[in-house]
Amino acid sequence: VNDCIVIDYNGRKYEIEIVETKPAQAISIIEADVNVDFAPPKDYKEAPRPPPQAAAPMAVEEEPEQIEPVVEEKGPKLFAGS
Repeated sequence: VNDCIVIDYNGRKYEIEIVETKPAQAISIIEADVNVDFAPPKDYKEAPRPPPQAAAPMAVEEEPEQIEPVVEEKGPKLFAGS
């Protein structure tokens, strides 16, 4: 308890402080299965939450534009493909 383990990973050093051990004050983690719980980091500060925004007004539906029908000419269609 109160020991510190330093892990060097990706060029950064992470310090892990031993806060509690069970069932005794000292443990051996060599060739052992160990269950670990992490406390929040000492230098961690929770980011402030943004204030809630007022509900956006409902969008007004616009009337669709009137499309004039296309009048097809009767007779042969030249250069129109097959």
